[in-house]
Amino acid sequence: MIIHQGAISSTTETDVNKIHKYNVEFSIALFEKAIEYSIPVKYASSASVYGKIHSEYGYLKKTINPLNFYALSKATVDYWVMDNMDRFEQIQGFRYFNVYGDRQPLKGAYAPVVGLFLEQWKRGEAFTIVGDGEQRRDFTHVNDVVRANIAAAERASDISGEIINVGTGTNHSVNQIADMICNSYTKNFIPPRPAEARVTLADISKAKKLLGYMPSIEISDWIEQYKEL
Repeated sequence: MIIHQGAISSTTETDVNKIHKYNVEFSIALFEKAIEYSIPVKYASSASVYGKIHSEYGYLKKTINPLNFYALSKATVDYWVMDNMDRFEQIQGFRYFNVYGDRQPLKGAYAPVVGLFLEQWKRGEAFTIVGDGEQRRDFTHVNDVVRANIAAAERASDISGEIINVGTGTNHSVNQIADMICNSYTKNFIPPRPAEARVTLADISKAKKLLGYMPSIEISDWIEQYKEL
């Protein structure tokens, strides 16, 4: 089985040819080999393909609105897979929501906000708040992402062709995350970023039904444990 997680994941990358080469062309080349040798595939799509399309109950199923080149590349791969399903024996994709956890990247403006805040807290620095900090994200621990992949691998033949959201079904604002780390902190506000959704919230009903998936880690608990290390 191939579990394909590789990609250029920066939403700020503006080199369209580079993104297309690594995220689209390389993925399709890999899938073609999987078809040739009849190897099951699990691959990483992205919740970013949904863009600003949102409902009270989570993302609208089968509706996408990519806001940047990264999201567009992921959507392109999804559509290629759907257009070639008659050639695949087994393939299935995941759309991950705002993954955080141990060994998360800590450098760069687009590193996960959870890790950045914790590093700033350790150094006694002001927390960098993008926009007003009221944007909400479905923060999903990497262990839950791994559990979803393992569950899908065990059910490979039963869920071929499915694209499954992996999140928690709850969300928190950036300001709430900062409060979880430290009740009293200085805020360093920077301008909001273009081409970003205001809210992310996963509809995980399909993951529950097909994989028996339930998120196991609450972000507030993980932050407290991390701070004690």
